[in-house]
Amino acid sequence: MLIRDLEYATENKWGSGIKVFKTKVKGIYDTTTARHGGYLVDINLHPELSKYGAKTNIPNLRAFEEDYEALKVLWVYPQLINNIEEAKSWLTPENVIRYEADDRFLKDFPEMGYVNEIEEEGEVEEII
Repeated sequence: MLIRDLEYATENKWGSGIKVFKTKVKGIYDTTTARHGGYLVDINLHPELSKYGAKTNIPNLRAFEEDYEALKVLWVYPQLINNIEEAKSWLTPENVIRYEADDRFLKDFPEMGYVNEIEEEGEVEEII
């Protein structure tokens, strides 16, 4: 993924001044801006999340906004969390679907860490 692609992906969603960081999971990027943040997920690498998140300017990237959708990414990939024991108090099924009209996400992913086989990216680093 090219840096300009990541900038373009969130241009109309989260505003300018984006910072994008690689995560431990290839194809999942942690993002922050002055207004918002969350995760960008390459659904070509993570098709299991293709029904979720918001479309971006790039068809294969979905945006998982920090207030509503980011917990879904963490539910499926808890290895993104630094302290999983501490996270168990707030990463609950109820919180993951708090803003949903139904529980279809939990039907697709009934347990945290449902996707176990991942290709690790390596060190977390800022790329934008």
